[in-house]
Amino acid sequence: MQSDNGAAPETPGGRRRVSRETTTAVVAKFTGVLESIVEIFAGCRFAYGDEEGLQAGLAAALEDADYSVRREVRLDGQSRIDLLVGRIGIEVKVAGKPDAVLRQVTRYAHSDLIDGIVLVTTRVRHRMPDVINGKPIVVVSLAAAGL
Repeated sequence: MQSDNGAAPETPGGRRRVSRETTTAVVAKFTGVLESIVEIFAGCRFAYGDEEGLQAGLAAALEDADYSVRREVRLDGQSRIDLLVGRIGIEVKVAGKPDAVLRQVTRYAHSDLIDGIVLVTTRVRHRMPDVINGKPIVVVSLAAAGL
């Protein structure tokens, strides 16, 4: 349902509600890009000692595949995503409680700069819904994949 001015109505917290049709369209549009990014990561082995080292390895893999990668992109006053490829955000986690990671990814999904998110994690317990705020979310578990 839209408001009188044509914009999506806001929830009590000031967040926009996203229709099922919008969600479906956005997921379809970015599924190919998300799948391509996931395939690149799946084809690599990463040597890293910390989160920053893993970010560097992921960025290098994407750049080797001719993607333009921006690092540590500020989304708003409190949010900064690790990598941005076009309008796809990539968040890297080597630690963190699942609920804290979910809150962080949810915050990113409310950014107008992001159309989809790839969470790259070394923890199998970091799970996400497939869609948050109408934006597709893909989890790449390096531990589960043996990467």
